[in-house]
Amino acid sequence: MRTMGQGVDPGASEGSADFDNRRQWTRRTILWPASIRLGGQVRYCHLRNLSLGGVRARAGADVALAEGTEITVDIPSRGTFTATVAWQGGPDLGLSFRDAPTRVFEQLADIAEALGLGRGEPAGSTA
Repeated sequence: MRTMGQGVDPGASEGSADFDNRRQWTRRTILWPASIRLGGQVRYCHLRNLSLGGVRARAGADVALAEGTEITVDIPSRGTFTATVAWQGGPDLGLSFRDAPTRVFEQLADIAEALGLGRGEPAGSTA
């Protein structure tokens, strides 16, 4: 299974063909408040984009998390998800959900459908 950050240059321009064609899951631009937790520490952030495979979070330049660090993402009124840091570029973190895409879809419920995120099938799948 391909994670959110594999083979993707975090500095690549979002929306460019090279950036988008490397993604397994349909991705949508959002601006949602959220928080990330590591141990007992909580950091508020904004989610910048979302897919069933992960999110891009803007947490601030003072946040430094190593690639592979497991964290929890809390999205108010939507759920809590376990994620792994796939990359960090400045204030942005690429977070790959550890939860199955079908579970992410179920947790996001009506908003996932409205955003056209699919039902847990990879982008371009006919299943």
